[in-house]
Amino acid sequence: MNGSGEIRKPVDWWQRTIAIGTVAIAAIGVWATWTYNQQQMRFQHIETLAQFAPHLVSSDRRLSNMARVAVTFLPDKDLADELLAASIRLTTEDTATQPEVSQAELAERRPAKVA
Repeated sequence: MNGSGEIRKPVDWWQRTIAIGTVAIAAIGVWATWTYNQQQMRFQHIETLAQFAPHLVSSDRRLSNMARVAVTFLPDKDLADELLAASIRLTTEDTATQPEVSQAELAERRPAKVA
């Protein structure tokens, strides 16, 4: 009995099961949506990089530098550094004598971000 004199019915097991199931389905839906969105963002990054690749190794210095600046704005900084290092290796005339780009050289050649 509650304060107003009414008798409270006990909650049935199936009502609890429905409530728990609803929360579980909602949680699975949130997780699935988040996972899908993460994969879509990765796919968009790959598409963007594929469009920048020819410009990174372009013989036109202005175009190449603009592409390098754009790459520095990628959210994945490790990937941006790898792309910059690869473009430096590919645009160096004698790649056999410079198989690796040092972090210092990469920092020197990395374009400054536009404020």
